[in-house]
Amino acid sequence: MPLKTSDIKEQSSEQLLKPDASNSDDRIQCSERNSDFLLDPLRWFGILVPPALRDCQSSFKSAATDDIPRLASLVKDMKELEIEIRRARKKLRKAR
Repeated sequence: MPLKTSDIKEQSSEQLLKPDASNSDDRIQCSERNSDFLLDPLRWFGILVPPALRDCQSSFKSAATDDIPRLASLVKDMKELEIEIRRARKKLRKAR
């Protein structure tokens, strides 16, 4: 006897409601795949991602993790030097 679509829907909904260990493992694996999918935007384009897009992503990641923090610390150091220069100039003006 062939199955009706309503029978299939009832079976699948019953399987989702049952607290089965294999079912929870499937949910965990599915949620991990979804989080990987959401975290890596290149996966949004499917399998055939252009190499230029991959290169852009890797250079952006390296800039965000290496260059930008280094530049931020340089800016901080430069501000500290500017303060020292202002103080030294102020001392010179007072010494005159």
